Amino acid sequence: LPNEHWRVRAALWQQDWPAVTQAIKSLQLTEQRTTRWQYWLARSHAAQGNQHAADKIYHKLMIERDYYVFLAADKLGKQYQMNHQSLAFKQSQLDAFSKRRDIANLSEFYVQNMSTSAHRQAYHLRLTLPKQELEMLAKLTHQWGWHNQTIALLGKAESWDDLNLRFPVVYEQKMIHAGHTTKLDPSWLLGVARQESAFNPNARSPVGARGLMQLMPETGKSIARQIKQPLKTLEELVNPSRNIQLGSAYLRHVYDTNQQNPVLATASYNAGPHRIARWLPKQKMPADIWIENIPFNETRKYTGNVISYAAIFDYQRQQKITPLSKRMPEIHPKTP
Repeated sequence: LPNEHWRVRAALWQQDWPAVTQAIKSLQLTEQRTTRWQYWLARSHAAQGNQHAADKIYHKLMIERDYYVFLAADKLGKQYQMNHQSLAFKQSQLDAFSKRRDIANLSEFYVQNMSTSAHRQAYHLRLTLPKQELEMLAKLTHQWGWHNQTIALLGKAESWDDLNLRFPVVYEQKMIHAGHTTKLDPSWLLGVARQESAFNPNARSPVGARGLMQLMPETGKSIARQIKQPLKTLEELVNPSRNIQLGSAYLRHVYDTNQQNPVLATASYNAGPHRIARWLPKQKMPADIWIENIPFNETRKYTGNVISYAAIFDYQRQQKITPLSKRMPEIHPKTP
């Protein structure tokens, strides 16, 4: 059957590179041209001995910024091009915009902690404002500290390049402290929080996960007992310090129980540790191939996002960027 992603992924799992090439070329042209399938086409060229064709594709990808582009840069040994570009609005523009009645109403709802009204108004504005006004509102909500709304507004505007707005370094000292306690990279912790809640400390998922790092109540209780600081009330899960403490401890737990591999730990954080063991290969496998074959679409995207977000937060924190290749060691089979 043509035009099916699973054909490519199945060929990758078998590391049948001629079949990978054939399957990619069976996709619709618009699909073939995405960074995802261009990366895998280059990988298949390289595996079949055509390094020149592979490098040509890798170089073309370098103008973008996403998980597959970072992987391509690693293949070339090149630095990541973050392509940060701040949205340029004068403060006088923002001040005038903030006085408009619909924007002033949103500000009042947010400041007065009228959560339902604030979210309804923000939703209405996301649907009705033109691109430039969405960007202006994103600048304002960033100034207010409403970071998850900023990220949502820029997503609606398809405005991707102001990294200070889309990847704000918030709760950094708490993340550094948690990283010191758990011996985990703070940029990885920030990547998890960014993916889980877009830095909304009051986030609550439809299934009941809570807070910045979206902990399920039972998980939070269990981890709190493990670190000998039991929860007194579930409301502690929406306290940023407590949520980061428990979320990082849980990430450390799934890291230790999954080959101390950040890829497996990240996937486990999203899909649950019981599933990861079923997804392990029968022999060791490159991590990029394993991620591409995660059977849940959500977890597959989640894992690539978090790993690439960690690199972006390295950049945002003005740290030396740890390449994805270092964050993605090979996946080993299940130990008998």
